[in-house]
Amino acid sequence: MRRKLLMLFLLLTTSIVCQSVFAQTIDLPGKVLDQDGEPVVGATIRVEGQRNGIVTKEDGTFTIKSSLKGSMLVSAIGYATQRVDFTGKTSITITLVKTNKELDEVVVTAMGIRRAKNTLPYAAQQISGDEANKVRVSNLADGLSGKVSGLEIRQNNSLGGSVN
Repeated sequence: MRRKLLMLFLLLTTSIVCQSVFAQTIDLPGKVLDQDGEPVVGATIRVEGQRNGIVTKEDGTFTIKSSLKGSMLVSAIGYATQRVDFTGKTSITITLVKTNKELDEVVVTAMGIRRAKNTLPYAAQQISGDEANKVRVSNLADGLSGKVSGLEIRQNNSLGGSVN
């Protein structure tokens, strides 16, 4: 009996030690800058092999939990996606390169399916930001009221009510 308890104890301690060695994670701080040295707000950082990611703060800083070695993907609107190796680093500074690629126009249909405007079998209406801002309202949905055909906007008349 004593021998069995000793073997069980050794087995448990070995598995705990192995798990702590293989599952070491660190908090890796960093900063994302553009070519001019300005912080990139809203850049997405994701460690390869993991599902979750984070977004940079107003000053371009971030802190991500990761293993001791690996690489991360950094992307932002208007910048080229970059793969960065962080093996052996305690902090990281990433410089993103701007791209000249324009954002494509996207039309969201009634079922949430995205299509290019020229592939739709029906006419699509377009409203610019200036057109939506002509009327001073507290939210965007109120600004779209009466400007797009087929758009139904319902407003709750109670205090603090929302717009649907």
